[in-house]
Amino acid sequence: MQRISLKKVLALVFVLTLSIITGNALADAPLPPPAQYLVCSNDGKHCAVADLETVISVYEIGGGRKYPLWNLPKWHRWGFLANGGHYFVAPYYGYNLLALKYKKSTIMLKVWRDGKFQYSLELKDLIKDFGKLERTVSHYYWGLYEGFDADGKFIINTVEKRRLAIDIKTGKITEQ
Repeated sequence: MQRISLKKVLALVFVLTLSIITGNALADAPLPPPAQYLVCSNDGKHCAVADLETVISVYEIGGGRKYPLWNLPKWHRWGFLANGGHYFVAPYYGYNLLALKYKKSTIMLKVWRDGKFQYSLELKDLIKDFGKLERTVSHYYWGLYEGFDADGKFIINTVEKRRLAIDIKTGKITEQ
């Protein structure tokens, strides 16, 4: 059996600790400045262009062309587009990190259908035990937006190890 020296063990512990610290620092890095982005539905038949000048425009893609469907009047930092191009979900601007002085009423996602606002969900709708929020360097980690699944449900994974499925048409939340 091979013996591992104390020096090697300490070096390994140092490297692992450094990688964890670096990972936390990157997770708490400031958000990038607002920029244009493209997000498409899972089936690739519809895309939304988020442009600082023209806000968010949803298109149907076909035959090498794009056909305009509808617009949102405001730019959103993040977005998800459902198959069919009817539903657009805008997550919380801080995405997976909450301010240290968060409110349970913080809006965590907004939903539009064909450019008309439908509903929003708050942090208290997604998190049951706020004691499970994980402290980072300068925020709390609450969970992660996964996006639309094959059945058209919007999926969120919480810090509580809960997988939430949102019926995009009604806003009803179920656990998977």
